Amino acid sequence: MREGAAELREEAGAAAGDVSAFAARTKAAFVEQFGDELAAFDRRMEDLERRGAELTGRAKAEWDEQMAKLRAERAEAAREFEELKRDTSEGWEQTKDGLAKTWDRVRRAYDAAEEQLTRETNDEPDQ
Repeated sequence: MREGAAELREEAGAAAGDVSAFAARTKAAFVEQFGDELAAFDRRMEDLERRGAELTGRAKAEWDEQMAKLRAERAEAAREFEELKRDTSEGWEQTKDGLAKTWDRVRRAYDAAEEQLTRETNDEPDQ
């Protein structure tokens, strides 16, 4: 009986090691994928900022406020992403869930800024 229990413990330990290795591979894949998404988002954000640079007056003031919100949300996502990359525990999934919620806010802030830019640039009189 004792021998069977030892084998069972050994198998359980090996299985736990396999789960840990899988979690590490999954985390590495997520980090790579999210890093790529973040870089692509930054390019889109730069383009949005370039397009909005021409606004003036009230539209410019509102645009600057919208972009400040977007930058703050983006900075929070970057902070959470760095935290996730440093998280060595198998509980990184919880950190990932928080990052997903923050990233959703970033996308909503971007969409709002893009909609505002579209409204403002389409409302300008033709010259």
